[in-house]
Amino acid sequence: MKLILTILTVLTLAACTENVVPEEQMIELTLEELAFFDGQDGRKAYIAVDGFIYDVTNDPNWRDGNHQGRYQAGQDLSDEILNSPHGKSFLSRVPKIGILITPVDEVSDMLSTIASIDGYQSLASLVYSGQVAIDFSTYENITIFLPSLEAFELADGFEIPDDFDPSEGFDQLLGDIDLFDVLRYHMVEQTLLLEALKTGASQIETTTGEFLTITTQGDDVFVNGVLILESDILAENGVVHILDGVLVPPSLDLSVSVTFKGLNGKVIRTETLEIGDTLSFPTAPNEGGYRFISWDSEVTTISEDIIIQAVYEKIFMTLEELSQYDGKNGANAYIAYNGVIYDVTGNPNWPNGVHRGVFQAGQDITQLFQTSGAPHGASNITSLPIVAFLQT
Repeated sequence: MKLILTILTVLTLAACTENVVPEEQMIELTLEELAFFDGQDGRKAYIAVDGFIYDVTNDPNWRDGNHQGRYQAGQDLSDEILNSPHGKSFLSRVPKIGILITPVDEVSDMLSTIASIDGYQSLASLVYSGQVAIDFSTYENITIFLPSLEAFELADGFEIPDDFDPSEGFDQLLGDIDLFDVLRYHMVEQTLLLEALKTGASQIETTTGEFLTITTQGDDVFVNGVLILESDILAENGVVHILDGVLVPPSLDLSVSVTFKGLNGKVIRTETLEIGDTLSFPTAPNEGGYRFISWDSEVTTISEDIIIQAVYEKIFMTLEELSQYDGKNGANAYIAYNGVIYDVTGNPNWPNGVHRGVFQAGQDITQLFQTSGAPHGASNITSLPIVAFLQT
């Protein structure tokens, strides 16, 4: 009780001067200790909201620690205040005097805390095994922004399957990405509860020496534009927040090369993207005598350097089908030579599908061409547009 009276004296002096006690003077109370300050029988009236403790003793709306007969001081009223008509706006009128804590014997070490979060057991296994060399216990105070499981799988190097078994090794998980550096960029050497993030500095330094940008929108808090989904998961030496994404260190090179190739390895397009980018496929070029079927990869999210090949199939035509393209009566004019079908439609040397009165379109001219001793040679034919291949 002597300790409680000492605390009361400090708080009374602080509350008289300003609404926010300097951080170094803030008290720490557990829920059990907070219950004493219920405003009854002359006791102070304190409430907890979002991890902070407020003194409502002198607020006229909290006579004897009771508000409208519904809310009693000495409790954590985070949910009730959030859902009340006035919300948290009235908190600016009352002194913020302390922090609500969970007793150490009720929380675990940081690694055990992460392992206890549904879905993150395999990530913790990487640390337990030493494959990711992070010792959370060396930090006196630490805040960890855990990447969402979905975002953590945006690269092969990040992927941790649900059925991951650490006894089978980790090489297939780590790939070319330094998971250690990625995780260190998610760590801050301070214990920052959600409310502290809302009201504190907009730039906070990570354990890599790089900075994170904190922004708010209403009650939502964003880290580098990534929403905090779950907050204030306490550990012995800090707190965990779960993100709706992953924080990519500025120093980490996530660029990947994507090359699209067409027929015979011809490069269609090469571009540089970042891991996790969504891929857009180009239009495959038309190739004479070939029909585009598909790309040999259906990947849509890029995770590594990749070559994507266009798949074509040959277009075949029988002699009977070829005969329809004789250049007469407005028909197209095609000829076959050495198994390849060429288009001579509109060629001035093949008016109406006839060349020098000897060669007729709609036919395989291979043998006739070779026996006629054509002075211009085969180059004038093989340079023509290809439309198909002769079915034999």
